[in-house]
Amino acid sequence: SRPIPLLDPEPLNRMQTGFVMLLATGGLLAIYLPKARKLEKLLPPAIAVVCLLSVQIWASYADDMHISQSFLAISVFVGSALYLAATGELRMELKQVGKRDARLVELQRRQALATALEKGQLAEISEVDPKLLAEPGSSVASTSAMTMAEKPLDIAQGGNLYHFADEELAAKATEDPTGALAKSISQAISRGGMKMADAELYALIDKQRKRRRKSGSQYNSEGLDLLVGDIHHRPIIVLSFIAVTTFAACGFAWLNGQLNSGLMLMVSLFALALTWVSRQRAKIHHLRLPDINGVEMPFFVTMGSLALIYLVGHFGPLGSQFNQLDLLVLTFGLLGLAVISLYGREDLPWRIPSAVEAIITMLVISRLAGALLFNAVPFP
Repeated sequence: SRPIPLLDPEPLNRMQTGFVMLLATGGLLAIYLPKARKLEKLLPPAIAVVCLLSVQIWASYADDMHISQSFLAISVFVGSALYLAATGELRMELKQVGKRDARLVELQRRQALATALEKGQLAEISEVDPKLLAEPGSSVASTSAMTMAEKPLDIAQGGNLYHFADEELAAKATEDPTGALAKSISQAISRGGMKMADAELYALIDKQRKRRRKSGSQYNSEGLDLLVGDIHHRPIIVLSFIAVTTFAACGFAWLNGQLNSGLMLMVSLFALALTWVSRQRAKIHHLRLPDINGVEMPFFVTMGSLALIYLVGHFGPLGSQFNQLDLLVLTFGLLGLAVISLYGREDLPWRIPSAVEAIITMLVISRLAGALLFNAVPFP
């Protein structure tokens, strides 16, 4: 073999380098993706994967690269996004489910305490659940012991709780079924009738009132919607992939505005696939996606992405004020996203006006911004 000159080495074979990069990326994904569902903090590694795949796609479009490398890089990007949307957010879903169950248990505990205060049955409640009246920091054992020690000295008659100084007086009071003797010799009486206001419950009522302006009940039960209706699945990975795809599409639209229509179509299809997977995952645990003005967040973000791509394409050097094919694609894209976002929803009387409002808002903002900035599109 001939020696390689040190001062003027031969250039690297870019095609071979591209395939080596794809293999290296595939190896990293093979290690990361199976472990994604077990990670406590999923967002930092997910963003790193999104950046890695984005750079891989950008590198595949360099000179001397084979077209198959671009298709492989895009396929890996889409496949990784769908896999992470289906399995990577499992831990986040379980956290939200745990938060929902913990809130229900806590509110039930407070309701039991409020009922006990109102009826004057604190002894019975503390006997069933020693933790109910425990002070923060006190042990369950000490509370239980105190309850057992004080039980013979308390007598409930006629909705009142009578307290006695010793067991002898308590035993004598039980001999009178009318309760008059217990009332005369008891040291203190707990009569009940006390009302307890729960500040958190009032806050939940306020949140529900705000939600009802744009959407209906999240659960079939009004009570469940009030208590846990504000707990949703958070599709962080889905939104990350949609954002990266939007920025990449904006870059291509800036370089060549003629690609606007195709770019918006591809972004819409990709976002729909991710959103459908995320919605199905949330349904398994009886969760829903969060809303923005009555439209599920991934759909609303995708609508904004289409409007942004439309504007960037007309702001670019090859953008034309008279080419309005992309406006037609934008309009039908917004309509399609709005219709699909309504599929399977039971609160259509609230959702339909919100979806129409989102469509009109995106169209008006895109046309006004394009007309006022550089006169890129005709004034509406």
